[in-house]
Amino acid sequence: MKLTSVKAKSTSKVELKLKQDPQTLVYTVSIARQQRIRELLGSGMDPRIVIDTVHREYGGNEASIKTQVYWGKREMEG
Repeated sequence: MKLTSVKAKSTSKVELKLKQDPQTLVYTVSIARQQRIRELLGSGMDPRIVIDTVHREYGGNEASIKTQVYWGKREMEG
């Protein structure tokens, strides 16, 4: 991971730079997807429907979404 510094006079410029950073964007989408999975599983939705819903909403590799859903379900039960 490459670290960079941002010279700015305000925190808003730093926040903007972080939002535009590709690695930050990937991390943010990943966290949002995981929260959505937990939300859907918490509402009692079937895991297969959760996989389809999350895949439609966020895209990505369906196999990795399936893994996240079943890991999330296991965490919630255990």
